Amino acid sequence: MKRTFGFYRQLSVLLILLLIVMSFAACSSETSGVENVPVNTGIDDPSVTTFPDEVTDDPSVTTFPDVVADEPDADPDNAADKSYQQKNADSNTVPVVVHEDDDVSGLTGALAFVRKLRLGWNLGNTMDATGSAKGGANLNLETAWCGAKTTPEMIDALKEAGFKSVRIPVSWHNHVDEEFNIHPEWMARVKEIVDYVIERDMYCTINIHHDNMKEYMYPTSEYLEQSKRYIARIWEQVGETFKDYDDHLIFESLNEPRMVGTANEWYLSNNDMCRDAVNCINILNQLFVDTIRAQGGKNSERYLLVPGYAGQWGAATSDDFVIPTDTADNKILIEVHAYSPENFALTAPTESSSVDVFDETSGKSVGGINSMVVRLKEKFIDKGIGVVIDEFGSRDKSGNTEDRAKHAAFYVRKAREAGITCFLWDNHVFFGSGERFGLLDRKTCKIRYPEIMQALYDNCQ
Repeated sequence: MKRTFGFYRQLSVLLILLLIVMSFAACSSETSGVENVPVNTGIDDPSVTTFPDEVTDDPSVTTFPDVVADEPDADPDNAADKSYQQKNADSNTVPVVVHEDDDVSGLTGALAFVRKLRLGWNLGNTMDATGSAKGGANLNLETAWCGAKTTPEMIDALKEAGFKSVRIPVSWHNHVDEEFNIHPEWMARVKEIVDYVIERDMYCTINIHHDNMKEYMYPTSEYLEQSKRYIARIWEQVGETFKDYDDHLIFESLNEPRMVGTANEWYLSNNDMCRDAVNCINILNQLFVDTIRAQGGKNSERYLLVPGYAGQWGAATSDDFVIPTDTADNKILIEVHAYSPENFALTAPTESSSVDVFDETSGKSVGGINSMVVRLKEKFIDKGIGVVIDEFGSRDKSGNTEDRAKHAAFYVRKAREAGITCFLWDNHVFFGSGERFGLLDRKTCKIRYPEIMQALYDNCQ
């Protein structure tokens, strides 16, 4: 009994010591402000949506955790980097494809070219995704927002569904060093996806997307010189990489250039600040054209897309917007974005102004679309200047698929009748309270809304 009591006394002492240690650890954790809670990014579970509300492409508003660790700059003496560069020594190889285009009888120049684009799709929330990591390859950003790596099978599914063109939004600022040199692995991955599209007899657009920041590109006189350095350096490298590609590859200067964080971010006013911003965008568009043309090769004749302020059609049709001068003949295309009517296509269903019904016989539903198409036709198309609406669509509002299909049919038909090609915005979001613009399920390569796809296909002929 005495021996047993001694044993229990020792055990009690050990338990007390253990409790003291655990208490101290808990206090340390509490005072450090660190919670040991696992983070679920929702990437592998489509029922968990942590993606940002992403249509207007505002990188300052995010609702997702940083899932990409910082990566060091590429080291030319690093064996792994050397191995990668050797493996991709032929990365400038251009796919050899025999392309077959739509009938463009009666059309010439840019109008014929836009006709051949037929129907486009956006690889949204993918190569345009951003995070805190900068200066390295950061290849994980491709899946950080959309949760799916781009594959040739996705492009096959798009082509089979009836798409002829793919827009690949690309953000570069997370993949450049202090001199704006693009990391070779990131450039190679962009090229790989471009090749997926080109090899499948489709057209492809690449751009500068979420780089609208004061450290990179910001359209005001205060940041104009900085913006010019960035625009020139990025397009020098991108242009050089793709200068041997034919006109199935299109360059787009900027995505929705605007004064981020201001009262006029999305709305132009008749004030000096807005006039200055429009003038800066004109200058940056001209720099883009001059940079690409100076590289020679097929870049001397490549079709180039340029936007007005924030990509808005009203800004593009204003007298202040200036189409860049060009050494090539009729190779400048005007790009606009329009989620119209806004209360149906874009407004969150939780807002009082939101509607989930589209009525082709109602002016409230179709008035904005009609006005846009008429004005773009008068301003550009009637003068032989091509126009592309390279972002449009309508978000899912509690399963209003039939109305979304009606909207898609009317929108594409009206645009196509005027000579405009449309690109559907797809951010691969199907669940949650965010902007659900997903169409292609990239994990299964299946169209989730065949009614919408059929409406698009039937009305783009």
